[in-house]
Amino acid sequence: MADPWESLRLLSDPTRARLLFLLAKGELSVGELQEILGMRQSRISTHLALLRKAGLAEDRRDGKHSYYALARGLGAGVQSILKAAASATEAEPAARADQRALQRIVEKRRRKAEQHFNLVADRLGKNYCPGRSWEAIGQLLLLLVPKVRIADLGAGDGTLSRLLARQAEYVHCVDNSPRMVELGRALAKKEQLQNVDYVLGDIEDTPLPDRCVDLVLLSQALHHAENPRKALTEAHRILKPGGKSSSSIYEPTASRRRASSTLTAG
Repeated sequence: MADPWESLRLLSDPTRARLLFLLAKGELSVGELQEILGMRQSRISTHLALLRKAGLAEDRRDGKHSYYALARGLGAGVQSILKAAASATEAEPAARADQRALQRIVEKRRRKAEQHFNLVADRLGKNYCPGRSWEAIGQLLLLLVPKVRIADLGAGDGTLSRLLARQAEYVHCVDNSPRMVELGRALAKKEQLQNVDYVLGDIEDTPLPDRCVDLVLLSQALHHAENPRKALTEAHRILKPGGKSSSSIYEPTASRRRASSTLTAG
């Protein structure tokens, strides 16, 4: 666990203060931090290693890239120190420039993701689920899903949602790709499904009201989110009390494994 005195010592360096200020806003790769700060990668990596060793930052590997974020579960004392440091850092001209550069990074990510999904819209199911295995999964889920309202966040073309619609009361599909939404609507119309709707929106800020669904699906969508924690918070917001959320993440690593989890709203 991070020590308050060690945290104070580390934050005395303005570069580390700027790094923590950025990491508090979301997960960033070393390359993105290099682009934002305009510093050499070796310098940034050295500071990140110190922050990680002190328990202030955490990292994860995704293929050849390392992503860093502010550590979770920090003590109240350390959080107070970080909050004070962020307030002081935010007023600095360098930090304001960092925020503008961060917005450019976020916008670049958004455009890249949208272009990707628009290009593969009609092939997404095949690319992400070899053998169109969503059909097999959906057929099994039909035996398990009661007459409930479902939100499929990051629905893509809605293959899974259209299968679940045969049993569910209603299915809301949310995707940030206009092409995906257009394709999903066309497929639902073709299959004459009256209890499915497709809306354009971000999984971190869904266009659905509070406590409106019994089940939230985040199937292979979280790893595309700018801020996965925010996406999970949003999923919890739209769940009715006692509702459930199910997420799965496909890890394109050497292990080729799929991670999944299920949560229940309080």
